[in-house]
Amino acid sequence: MTEKELLLTALLNCKRSDLYTGGVSLDDKKEEILSSMLIRRKQGEPIQYITGFTEFMGLHFKVDNRALIPRPETEILVEQTVQLIENHFSGKDIGILDLCTGSGNIAISLAKSLENVKITASDISDRALELAKENAVINNAQGKIGFLESNLFDKLSRDRLFDIIVCNPPYLKSDELEQSPIELSFEPRIALYAGKKGILFYSEIIKQAPRFIKKDGYLIFEIGFNQLRQIKKISDASKKFVLEKVIKDYNNIDRVIFLRKVN
Repeated sequence: MTEKELLLTALLNCKRSDLYTGGVSLDDKKEEILSSMLIRRKQGEPIQYITGFTEFMGLHFKVDNRALIPRPETEILVEQTVQLIENHFSGKDIGILDLCTGSGNIAISLAKSLENVKITASDISDRALELAKENAVINNAQGKIGFLESNLFDKLSRDRLFDIIVCNPPYLKSDELEQSPIELSFEPRIALYAGKKGILFYSEIIKQAPRFIKKDGYLIFEIGFNQLRQIKKISDASKKFVLEKVIKDYNNIDRVIFLRKVN
């Protein structure tokens, strides 16, 4: 669909075909709203924030500037995590921690895709957590997910161990953020910026995660462009993980990595 068609179908709550069959129409109020939507889009605001929702893993997610807009590439992380659990943890009760949960898209998608999982979804932003909770209710997944406001592992009990930790952390470095499209300026900086080299969060998570993961459990990351080598170096230096798997995205870029805890 064109952007105008996307805005119209969202505004009128209809299908694209309805726009051309005469089944829907715009009254004066809706004309005014559409005009406002088009102005916001012209100013660079992401279309998902204007419509107020996006699709992720076939599910409907509310989105606004409280959290990053879920990206299609992140579906790879969810799909590969589901596959790992089905292949290696089948029939077991699984504990999953979703760090930097944002809108809750990863935690909720995993909860909807898997049986016998209990998920903790954490974020430093109380506003992002509010949105994630709303999305859990929208998708009827709240029973499998507990939400925690925490700066990474700070508020987690020290005796809590997870089978899997998943994380799509901020991973843009300074120059990438400065040169990014205008749409990105509408999204929360806290969900994007990761220091001068873009690896601040990977370094800190790899340092702290071993005390929260069971032996032979997994730390699964989404990573940014050309970051694999740096992250592997950090992981190797920790002597706690082995890099078991690297998954490329739709553009043949390294996008998801699986680190298995060995010590």
